[in-house]
Amino acid sequence: MKKVLLALLVVVAGISLMACDTSEGTAGITEDKIIVGNTAATTGVFAGVGVPFNLAMQVVFDEYNDTHDGRDIEFIHYDDGFDGETGLAYTKKLVEEDNVFALVGHFGTNTVNSTMDYLLETGVPMVYGVTGVNSLFFEDEPGNNILSVQPIYRTEGRMLVARALNESIFGENNDAKLSI
Repeated sequence: MKKVLLALLVVVAGISLMACDTSEGTAGITEDKIIVGNTAATTGVFAGVGVPFNLAMQVVFDEYNDTHDGRDIEFIHYDDGFDGETGLAYTKKLVEEDNVFALVGHFGTNTVNSTMDYLLETGVPMVYGVTGVNSLFFEDEPGNNILSVQPIYRTEGRMLVARALNESIFGENNDAKLSI
């Protein structure tokens, strides 16, 4: 499953990048590289998730860089220790100093919540926010720069309630029952 998500991440990022016009100097895209980054807990309680998550992304990026002609992907990561304020500070550093094209695998509810307004304001793409936090739910604001891949808690909850209340509309014959 993780390999599928990472492959999807690379494909989505690649498609997004193909559409970019770099003639005006798009942030994070140079003649020879595309700079992406994230903040994620790689120390502390959530390091058990953040370390392998970032390692897997780096492996995919390295494999891509080793097997293609063209721009390489440079991945910059900062450890926010699962702290929202630290995550916001590092996100601003990634955008304003490191000039990333996009945040990829922006990790954790605390950081995503703390950085959402800033990312929407700057327009920097966030591909795959690693949380299901409700602030990623944009029912009334389609077409923004945020691409969430994980199920969003509110959406997932609505689907579960719809399934429970309308169990007879599911299945091949529209008569499948909710089973526990």
